[in-house]
Amino acid sequence: PMYRPVVIGILFLLFFSFAFSFVYADQNEEALETLQKLSEALYHQVKIKEYDKAKSMIEDISVILPSISYEGLTTVEGIEAISSVLIQTKRSLASLEPQYKTTLYYTMQLRLAIDALGHPKQPLWHRYYSAINQDLDEIKRSIKGGEKEWEQALQTFQYHYMLMKPALLVSKPAYSIEKIDSLITALVNQTIEQNQEVLLIQLKETFHQLFYD
Repeated sequence: PMYRPVVIGILFLLFFSFAFSFVYADQNEEALETLQKLSEALYHQVKIKEYDKAKSMIEDISVILPSISYEGLTTVEGIEAISSVLIQTKRSLASLEPQYKTTLYYTMQLRLAIDALGHPKQPLWHRYYSAINQDLDEIKRSIKGGEKEWEQALQTFQYHYMLMKPALLVSKPAYSIEKIDSLITALVNQTIEQNQEVLLIQLKETFHQLFYD
């Protein structure tokens, strides 16, 4: 029949389309695995102050990150968060004398964010639930103390939260993170004890939803 070549042509195209999509998916998975290994190795190289090796690794990460498909992995905000922390890490390592603590912090942020891409169900940032809860309990205790205790407790909490934030933006909708940011801003600016306690309860509940929903 006259339609037979057309049908064969369509089937041929469909076959190669499916074959290509499987190959592409495998390549994407392979690239993600490479990124995870590189980001982990980068963190350990910075930890032992092997900055030259770390610079080479951050360049490798910079080449691979734009080549992967983010469809189904994260949102625009997630991509932006990874890109931002990648740039911060590169700048920190590009210094003549990299600041150890700052550079280590950035590399850990990057490691958590890249891990969140490859492990959507069990990301490394899940391990920080206990730390965040303890920080919020410490803030509550510091309400009864002086200003110094309050500021110290807030600083520790924000240190842990900001460490996770790029990874959170990779894993979760942006509005969830915006809600947390709004509650933190309200807490920092609040001076009435009762209101501070209410905001802390809301923060605890919001973080619980973030980790377990």
